[in-house]
Amino acid sequence: MWKCENVVGSRVPRDRGRAGRASLPKILFSCLCALLGFVAMAESTVVRIGRKTEVVSAPKFGVNLGTIDQHKVVDCSFAITNNNWRERAVVDAFGNCACLSVDVARKVLKRGEACWVKVLFNPAGFEGPVEKLVTVLMDGKKVECPIKANVRLRLGFRPLDANFGVVAAGKSPVAPVVCQVAGTVAGEAELELVPPQSPHFDVKLEKGTLTAAFREEPRFPGLYAEVWTVKTSDPEIPELRVKVAARVSGGLTVSPQVIELPREGKPAIRQVLIRPEDIKRPLKVLSAETKPRKWGEVKIVERPLNGWQIRIEGIDPEHVRQFSKRPFLEVTTDFPGMETFSIPLILRHR
Repeated sequence: MWKCENVVGSRVPRDRGRAGRASLPKILFSCLCALLGFVAMAESTVVRIGRKTEVVSAPKFGVNLGTIDQHKVVDCSFAITNNNWRERAVVDAFGNCACLSVDVARKVLKRGEACWVKVLFNPAGFEGPVEKLVTVLMDGKKVECPIKANVRLRLGFRPLDANFGVVAAGKSPVAPVVCQVAGTVAGEAELELVPPQSPHFDVKLEKGTLTAAFREEPRFPGLYAEVWTVKTSDPEIPELRVKVAARVSGGLTVSPQVIELPREGKPAIRQVLIRPEDIKRPLKVLSAETKPRKWGEVKIVERPLNGWQIRIEGIDPEHVRQFSKRPFLEVTTDFPGMETFSIPLILRHR
């Protein structure tokens, strides 16, 4: 009969065999991960900007333009290098903002071949840190490059426009809008305000403060917008432009607001349509009269769907040219806030 005795060091532990068997899958998994990583690196497109090189799959690069002036257009460029084992075609390039103009040669890049992307950045309207994005499309890849800059205002307005927003017609007086002249040379430049022709707004510029207000209480609905020019003594920015705008709602819609007639020709006929902006509100045209004296036969016709029509017949340009004052049509209605208003008559050259 056999007898089993325990001898120290004569038995192999069970755990040692298990550890040997478990290490083989780990080795195979590590080799597979390394192989996949090598393939991914071989398939990727590499983008180089200066001396920096980044992989497209995790881009951390960018073009930093530094501190630039708001009134100057800046150009820059960066290179795309194909680090793939196969050819890549450059399809298109564009920016995420209208301030960017991107140009790239649409061609096929062989392995190791580079292609330059040219970018024009217009910082007008920006101030402070700005970051925009340029995207280059390749067959199967998308390359994104951020464009960074710190925009400095040399001379301009804050805010850029004098915007009244939405204003109710025929209501209480509208509060003026104020813009401040700002920039690095704001205190040194001399400014001169140049108004546009036939302005709707009253704009003043005093001690670097531009104040815009309505010349008259707004009575007709629509968009009122005009551009005022400010001449400066700064050699780099000879003039500034500020837009004054307001949208008037409510009230009566009058079309046209100015009756135009050629200076020479046969007697003509003109029509004026009047209707409330809110078609549910009642309206009645009580009278319409030509002034300063008679320059046409006036007829008032009610239109249930389109409001009221004023028809002026027999307008003789030769007769109108003899007036010492500008002729106009005076209209009287029962509409609140628009009881009486005038429509001017203007003679135009052909």
